[in-house]
Parts: sequence; C-alpha cells; structure tokens
Amino acid sequence: MHSLRQDYNLLIAKKATLLLDKRKKKKKTKKLTIELLDYSEALDVITTVAKIVQIKVKTRVESLLSMAIRSVFTERNFTFELQSPEKNKTKFVPVIKEGDSEFVPKDEMGRSIIDVISFAFRVVLWTISSPRTRNLFILDEPFLRTGDLIEMAGTMLQTLSRELKFQVIIISHLDKLIEFCDKVWRVRHNGKQSIVKLVKGRKIKRRRNAD
Repeated sequence: MHSLRQDYNLLIAKKATLLLDKRKKKKKTKKLTIELLDYSEALDVITTVAKIVQIKVKTRVESLLSMAIRSVFTERNFTFELQSPEKNKTKFVPVIKEGDSEFVPKDEMGRSIIDVISFAFRVVLWTISSPRTRNLFILDEPFLRTGDLIEMAGTMLQTLSRELKFQVIIISHLDKLIEFCDKVWRVRHNGKQSIVKLVKGRKIKRRRNAD
C-alpha cells in the first residue's frame, strides 16, 4: 500500500511538472508566433522596397543607356532594355531594340554599339553605386570602332562628363577626340625617350612654397 501511494505521489508530481512545462512551451510558442508575424511583415516591407528600388534602377539604367545610344546613332531608333525572364525576376538580360524588334549587333556595325553601351553602362553603375568611387574614368582607346561616328561619341562623352560631373582621362590615337578635351598632351618617342608636349589647354603653374 505504501508503495502504491509513493508511486501515486510520483505521478502527481510528474503531472505537475508536465503541466508547468506545457505552459512554458505554450508561452514560448505564442512569443515565437508573434515574432514570426513581425518577421513576415518586415519581409513584406523589404520585398516591396526592393521591388521599388529595382524598378527605379531599371528605369534609370534604361533611360540613360538609351539616351547614350541615340545620341551617337542619331539616324536609327535604338533603345536599351533590361528584360527579366518570367521564372526569375531578380536577374535581367540586356537587350538592344531597334523600333519594336530586338537588335543583335552584326558585322555591319562591328562592335561600335557595344563600345558605346559598355562605356555608358560603366557611368550608370557609377552614378547608382553607394558609396561612389572617385569621379574619374580612365579610357584606353575608347570608341575605336565607331568609325565616322567618333565625333558623335565624343559629344556623348563630353555631355555625360559635364552633366554627371566626372573627369575623364583618355589615351587615344584618334585626333578627332581632341576637340572634345579640355587639355591634350601629345606623346612621341624619338627612339631614345618619350617626349610629352601640351598641345591644347593651359599649363598648370606650380606654386612655390614660401620660405
């Protein structure tokens, strides 16, 4: 009899422990449910903001690149678009369109349109980056394949530079780019050494330190 009473008391104590544990877990579950709801609401806000930012970035990239292309290829109705596959809307595919049709650069244009787009893309990514790098671009033989459109490309470069306030250092063999530069140095090699001569713009006067 004593043994049964002892077992009974143990079961009562175990039941009380289980009930206490149940209440603790119920309370914890309620707290986790509230946190989950908060996280879900926060995720919805983040997703909404991300979509808004994505649309703004997409619009800015498309508008600036389309403007850059049209400023060079004035006689053709080119536009630039960022298209996203239906199954994955976080990635974009760059597409060049002429009118309503998709345009694929061919031998008729060489890589001239690619040269323009690649430079404009660099500038656009720089404008939307945070924090930005220094407002300086160094271009080695830019727009080399634009041919007769080199002057239009130079105008585009000059316009973007002034409107977006960045500086450009150009290394080029094309004399037609000179008129779009504020300062020009010509470098020639006489067989022994390189000779650098300022052919456009004013020399920078060095200030002497006061004694």
